[in-house]
Amino acid sequence: MCFQFFNLNRIYIIVLEHKIIFRRITAFDEENKLIRVSMDNYAYPDYDISLENVFEIWEFESALKTRFPMPK
Repeated sequence: MCFQFFNLNRIYIIVLEHKIIFRRITAFDEENKLIRVSMDNYAYPDYDISLENVFEIWEFESALKTRFPMPK
């Protein structure tokens, strides 16, 4: 995988073997083929993911956000 593909501090949808995650890529280590991901919620620590475990990476562009009121 080419590291020029990644725009640092952008949000990506990362498809792994057993899960799909929505994270910000904050750094990459080309020599060890790792990406550092973080969440916007600072209660969760940053962590590294080996690109060997990644099936697909999609850059996130936009979202429609709608709040639905609770039923009465």
